[in-house]
Formats: sequence, C-alpha cells, structure tokens
Amino acid sequence: MNFLEIYWTDVYKTGHKPMLPVGSTLMYSNNTPRSGKHSNCPNDGEVVQFGQQKLVRKMKWDWDNNFFNRPIQEIDKFGEDMTMMLGLSEPYDVTHFKELHKLGYLPVRIKALEEGTVTPYKIPSFTIVNTQPLNGYVADWIVNYLETILSAEFWQGQTSATFVRSLRQLGKKWIMKTNPEAIGFLDFQFHDFSMRGMGGKSAIVNSGLGFATGSRGSDTLPVIPAARMYYDEVEPCINSVIASEHAIMCSLTGFFMQNAQGDWTKVGEFEYEMFVYLLKKFPSGILSLVMDTFDLWRAITEYCVKAKDLIMSRDGKLVIRPDSGDPVDILCGIGFEEKGKYYKYNRIAQIPGEEKVEISYPEHKGVIELLWDIFGGTISSTGYKVLDSHIGAIYGDSINYDRSQKIFERLDAKGFASTNVVLGVGSYSLAFVTRDTHGSAQKATYIEVNGIGIEIFKDPITDGGVKKSAKGLLQVYKDENNKICLKDQCTWEEEGKGLLQIIFEDGQFYNETTLTKIREKLNN
Repeated sequence: MNFLEIYWTDVYKTGHKPMLPVGSTLMYSNNTPRSGKHSNCPNDGEVVQFGQQKLVRKMKWDWDNNFFNRPIQEIDKFGEDMTMMLGLSEPYDVTHFKELHKLGYLPVRIKALEEGTVTPYKIPSFTIVNTQPLNGYVADWIVNYLETILSAEFWQGQTSATFVRSLRQLGKKWIMKTNPEAIGFLDFQFHDFSMRGMGGKSAIVNSGLGFATGSRGSDTLPVIPAARMYYDEVEPCINSVIASEHAIMCSLTGFFMQNAQGDWTKVGEFEYEMFVYLLKKFPSGILSLVMDTFDLWRAITEYCVKAKDLIMSRDGKLVIRPDSGDPVDILCGIGFEEKGKYYKYNRIAQIPGEEKVEISYPEHKGVIELLWDIFGGTISSTGYKVLDSHIGAIYGDSINYDRSQKIFERLDAKGFASTNVVLGVGSYSLAFVTRDTHGSAQKATYIEVNGIGIEIFKDPITDGGVKKSAKGLLQVYKDENNKICLKDQCTWEEEGKGLLQIIFEDGQFYNETTLTKIREKLNN
C-alpha cells in the first residue's frame, strides 16, 4: 500500500488546518494508556512501554518513500480526491502539503519513555510537538494530522507486550513452585501462534514484536526481520521447532492407506504408520506432531505405547499437540479440585455376572498423566512429576490468561510440574483486543498562538474521569519512592527534564535501543 502518505489519516483531520486559531504556530500532544477497564490480563494497573522506536522508524520510512521522495504533482491528485469527496465548491487547498514536501522531512520532535519501562496508567508513552525549521515554515497542523496513524501503529505492540508480561509472571510463579531448576524454560513456555488470525501485516509485526519482549517462543516468522529493521537485532530473536499440521497428517495417512489399497474405516492402522514414518524421518531434535486429526486418545494410548522404544531412542523430544476441545480438560483430565486436591470423575460399569468395576477413560487422566504412565520421568526438587526429556506436550488453541492459570493449577493439584507443557497463544488472545484494551489515546494539551502558550485539556462531564486529559506541557519523573509519576502544566524548562527522551527530531533518530536491551530491562 504505497499510496501517498497524506492519505493515512481520518478524513476530518484534512480540514483542521484552517480551523486552528489565527496566529497558531505550535501544537503539543501526547499518547497515553488511560485505563485498564478492558484489560485482557491482570496487570496491577501497569503497562509495558514498548513500540516507540518501531513507530518512528516506520513513520520516517513511510514518509520518505511515500511522500518526500515522490513527485510533488501527486499532491494535486490528493486535492482532487478531497474536493470531490467532501463536495467542495472550491478546490481543496494543498499548499501546506506542498510546502511540507519542499521541506523534505517531518518537522516534529517525539519524546518517549525508555522501552521496557513498566508504568502505571495515565503516564504518557510519548509526546509529539512540531519544531520550527530554519526557513520559518510552520507546521503545527502536522501534529494532530499524524495522530490517527501513530495511534493505529502503536497500541497493539504495547498491548501484546503487557499481555505477555502477565503470562510470564504467571509462568514464573508456577515454575518456581513446581520445578524451579527449569526456570530457563520460562523463555519458551508461551509460544506465539497468532499470525494467521491477525489483522494484516502491521498487526502481525506490532503484536509479534510486543510478544517477543517476554518470550522467545514464536511461529510469527516476520518478527525476525522486523526486529532487525526496527530494533537492530543481528541474530534471530525467536525460536521454534519442526512441527506438523493437519494437512500433513491427513496427507501422509491417506498416502499410506492408498498404497495398501485400504480405506478410511481402518484409519488407525495407517495413521500409526504415518506416526512412525515421521519419527524416523526426524531422528533428532524437537518434533511437534498434531495428534488429534482423528483420535487423540488412541494416538497416545496405542501409538505412543507401540512406538515407545523408537521415541525413547530419538536424540530429542517428541511433543504431542492436541488442537481441539477444552485445553484444561484435554491436558489435565476431566475432574475437579477441592482444597488443593484433584479428584477424577470415574465411571463405574456393571459387567454381566461380575461385580461393578471402575473403568479408566483416557479423557479422565488427560494428556500429561497419560504420557507419564507410558514414559515416566523424574521428580523435581520440590516434589513434582516431570516428564521424561524425550516426551512433552503443547496446546495452542484458545489459550488465554485464565485458561493458562487453570492448567497450571490443575497440574499442580495432580502433582505435575507446570514445565510439562508449552502453551501456544493465538489470535484468541492477541487479536481479541482493541485500542480500548488499555485506553490508549493521543490528545493535544498545549498550543502557542502569536507566541503565547495556552494550556488545553479535555474533561467530559459525561465521562467518569477516564477521558480527562493532562493539561499543558508534561514531565514524567520518579518520586522519592521510585514511583513513576506525571507532572503537567510544566514550563518548557521542566518539560526538557525527566524520563521522556528525544527519539526523533526533524528526520533524525536519537536514544536508540535494541530488543535485547528491552528484554533485559523487563525480564531481569
């Protein structure tokens, strides 16, 4: 979508320049997460500051390539579109766009908090103000003209970074309780499976980078070049494994069935042949196989038992992946907890001529206990069962924070370590969010007219206070208790101090960081 960059705004903003006060020369605005009213995770009223560097690098690339380096005559077409769309009697004036084009760069200064900082709500993520170029060109209008695209490109990365931080805190809690010697597993326990459910390329990159601040596990491949482009990473910043999908499992099963001139009524026989084929095809490393294409319980209780020696002889781990059903029940078994203990729902059958006997159903035990029965394992230092290193499980369908917690709780009640399972986080959690998840909004708080500063703000009487904005120039600082706070109605001298640092000014970048540094700041 390489159309002219000035199209990337709300229509109503195209008419704001002539609405500004006569003599207006400067506008100062800020982007702030305002509220956790709709948060998708427990976050103690805090959000992760992330995505500002990606935002300004993409902004500069887009404006350079889709505006400043394009023929100035293309702006006339934009004017024609505006005249027709708005039904104007006079041609839409594009003079200010042409003057900006001649200038050759965006005359704005953007200041941001250090990425990886965790802040309360109501603390600005970044501020933006127009600068005064040497040739005297005034572009106060550009600040809020950029608001729409800056908001659209920023909120999702911050939302995913905040979500994965909550998951990471949850995962750490249960690892420290059930298998503390495996704390390194925390970097891989939650895996990004969201790419196909995201809203296009920008959402994929924004969310994928945000998730990568708290996890190295990801199948979102564009995160690797995006981290190089926006955060100067040299090596791949994420990891994944060789894994199958249903199309592979069906295709191989059908292939072996056709060769044997069989039919689908004997699918188990050919599915097992496919299972062994893949194990031999990949004799080493981590191999993840989706096993519920037909019958998950049969795959575990029959195929894994028959192929146990082959699985145990591999130089690596076989990971069983269920992909449907209730993830808590599938992984942990159907049952209930009471006062920290786990109870199974057992079925009693009457066999003719014999006494009633208890029948064991695979779904009552769940994947982890079934794998333990077959492969065994070790006991952690805190007394929890850890599956043998040759076998494991991953679940990647409909995982959210609450289900993750429930899985860990039920495994704990059954005596199993939380490290027995990887949880794949998909678009159910990472795309089922909006700008309102953390109330992200960009608002102007200060203008200058004829050289006189005016502090402005909004405070709707019909709102409960969430939308009330700061007022005037802003400073973010730490108080005597090391708490991050906001001071508004500042002088320019005060605004120049504090935690907000220049990251972009007049086409140049400052105070750059890397994803590695952000991870270290967040996860230490």
